[in-house]
Amino acid sequence: MAGSYTCEVLHEGTTDPIRDRAGRLLGHWRADTVAMRGRTDRYGDLTVDGATVTICLRRGKSSLTLAVWPGEVWLSGADAYNRGAQLLEDRTKLMAELLRLNGWRLGPPALKGVVHAAHVDSPILPRMDRQAIDDNAPIQPDTSGGQCEVEAFNNADNNILSYLPEHIRGLYARAKGIEDLLASLVRIQEYQAQLTATGMPILSGASDLGGMYQ
Repeated sequence: MAGSYTCEVLHEGTTDPIRDRAGRLLGHWRADTVAMRGRTDRYGDLTVDGATVTICLRRGKSSLTLAVWPGEVWLSGADAYNRGAQLLEDRTKLMAELLRLNGWRLGPPALKGVVHAAHVDSPILPRMDRQAIDDNAPIQPDTSGGQCEVEAFNNADNNILSYLPEHIRGLYARAKGIEDLLASLVRIQEYQAQLTATGMPILSGASDLGGMYQ
């Protein structure tokens, strides 16, 4: 799972090496800046919770924000989407606490877009087409390079995608049950038709069935 966040910079700190309270070096700001339309970007990298977190200070004419890419989390099981999204947000907050040690003060992280839950071994991967993507579809193939993945964008759809074989088996079992019920109804109708043809009384309810055993 992956996502990105933005934080308003309430107070700009230093670009000294990023360390924890024990003085351990966790990251640094890159020396160069990147000129964008109407702003200047400066990137940095640090390790948070064992993952590489990339940050970008975006300095505009009248704004100062910090973009955060908190890396990836790998999860499985029920509600993995919600759990993973919370881990990404928590990691972003930990990053903010580390920068606070260098004098930075950041506003609360705001999710940019949605969290993407990527499945690398889904059975529907062979049917995914990167060239024909429906933006309104609940699941989509990723558009990045490399190995194709199937992505979900909320907890409910991710649960279905995660347990797709189990869902298919469940649907098959329910369909089989309906099929067996319909077959039983057909047999009852055929039996009633035979009784009508021979002039025998047709069993129509519980009273008739009970009378058979009195």
